Amino acid sequence: MNLWYPKPGHKIRTRDGAETEVLAETQDGEWIKVRYLDSKDDPLFAGTEDLAHRDEVEALLGVAHGSAWGKKSRLSCSISRRAKSLRVKLMQENRKGDQHER
Repeated sequence: MNLWYPKPGHKIRTRDGAETEVLAETQDGEWIKVRYLDSKDDPLFAGTEDLAHRDEVEALLGVAHGSAWGKKSRLSCSISRRAKSLRVKLMQENRKGDQHER
């Protein structure tokens, strides 16, 4: 896999089935810093940080719910904005309905 694509906060799966979160962008295209979220082979790896070689990376899974530094992911922000706009729209419709009843 091309390691220039994953950015901090992205989730990747390694060839041994472990899910990891990218902590830092690659500096050389060969290695990327990750935190193990879930390891099929050894649960003791969960929460540990390591470097993963490009030959170990199998797939880009998406974006973690929060990045390594506690920031919201783009996906969760997008969902939050969508939910907020729906709430505003419902409130406006409710106000219109209240005005028609008067």
